[in-house]
Amino acid sequence: MRHALILLLIAGLGACNDSKPAPMPTPAPDATDAADERLPAAVEQTRQRIVRAARSFDYAALETLVDPKNFQYSAAESGDPVGYWSRLESENDIPVLADIIPAVFATRGARSDGQYVWPAASVKNPGEWSERDIRELLTLTTEENMKSYREFGSYVGWRASIRADGTWLAFIVGA
Repeated sequence: MRHALILLLIAGLGACNDSKPAPMPTPAPDATDAADERLPAAVEQTRQRIVRAARSFDYAALETLVDPKNFQYSAAESGDPVGYWSRLESENDIPVLADIIPAVFATRGARSDGQYVWPAASVKNPGEWSERDIRELLTLTTEENMKSYREFGSYVGWRASIRADGTWLAFIVGA
């Protein structure tokens, strides 16, 4: 079932696409919405640098922001996240830099296990999503994918995480 859902999501790549990932932190019961609190300066600085580099298609700047040995970006690949995103864009017409990265970081974040994670809904069970969470998720995905997430019991769309010290840990899609 899980494999079938991931294949369905990959097949539906589009507006702000979904494909197969490596594991992200599981929703934490103590996760708190970071939307109305100030992000630590290091986290906000990294978030801004990521978005600026993505919007300007500055692959070199993105490469300086990731540690390929420790960065999560794909369940199937390792070592070159920026190259992976470039291939998604050129071979599959998935607008990772132009659309997806900026859109994910435009949502509210949540603090969970010493990390800041975007979107905030990614650390909640679908039954806990607020109307605001749902509106934000719909800027990243489709109603059809939202239905799949609810059936699966978790948001498995694109998400990002930055450690409290400003280290970019992941930009990944999936469960």
